Amino acid sequence: SGINAEYGYFQHYYYTNNLRMNTSILLVTFVTLVTIGNCLRCYSGCGKSSVAGETIETPCDSDKKMDCAGGEVCASEKYGFKILGVSSEIEMKACTPKSSTVNVVCDALKEVVSKTGIVSDWECSVNFCETDLCNSGHTTRISLFVLVAGALFYGLF
Repeated sequence: SGINAEYGYFQHYYYTNNLRMNTSILLVTFVTLVTIGNCLRCYSGCGKSSVAGETIETPCDSDKKMDCAGGEVCASEKYGFKILGVSSEIEMKACTPKSSTVNVVCDALKEVVSKTGIVSDWECSVNFCETDLCNSGHTTRISLFVLVAGALFYGLF
C-alpha cells in the first residue's frame, strides 16, 4: 500500500507537470504565431531621388520587402527642396511608428536640414497606410540621410 501511494503521487505529479509544460508550449507557440501574423510588410530600400535633373532609381522588387515592427505602419514620404540653389526631390517608403503624424516627421527633418543654412524651399508630404505593401512605388531611404549628413558636413565645416 505504501508503494501504490508513492506511485500515485508520482503519477499525479508527472501528469500535472507535463500538462503545465504542454500548456505553456502551446501558449508560447500561439502568441508567436499571432505576433508573426500581425507583422505589416512594407517596401524599403528602393526608390528614386533627383538632384539637378539627374535621377537615380532602384526598383521595388521582392528583395525590398520588409516586416515592420509591432505598432508600425507603412509610410510614403516625399521631400522637395533646394540645396545651394539646386532643386532636389526624394521619394522614400518605410515603416514608421503608428503614432507619427505628418507634422512630426516633416518638422523633425526640416529642423535638422535648416540648421545647415544651405537648404531652402522645403516641402514635405507623408502618407500612412496599414495594409501589406500598400506603400508600393519608389524609395531611397539612405539617400536622404546621406544628403542631410553631407549638408551638415559642408554647412558646418
